Amino acid sequence: MMVMTEENFSNNSFQYEMPIVRVPNPPSDLSYAEYEDYRQREILKANGISITEADLLNVLTTSATSCRQPLRTHSAPSEV
Repeated sequence: MMVMTEENFSNNSFQYEMPIVRVPNPPSDLSYAEYEDYRQREILKANGISITEADLLNVLTTSATSCRQPLRTHSAPSEV
């Protein structure tokens, strides 16, 4: 995930947060055929992505452009 501040915008500096890809080992009774499904579900959960049926269907039915999240910008705190 990239985070860009107003200060960094002019400097073209970016901060990138790598997704979590290390997940716990699968249960010992998990079949070989189910391993990748297990691993991908765990990666999604570890990165805070909901894997409920409704949320996954929502992603699939939403256009690609509306799924993109804008860069977060931070502004200086306002004086009170």
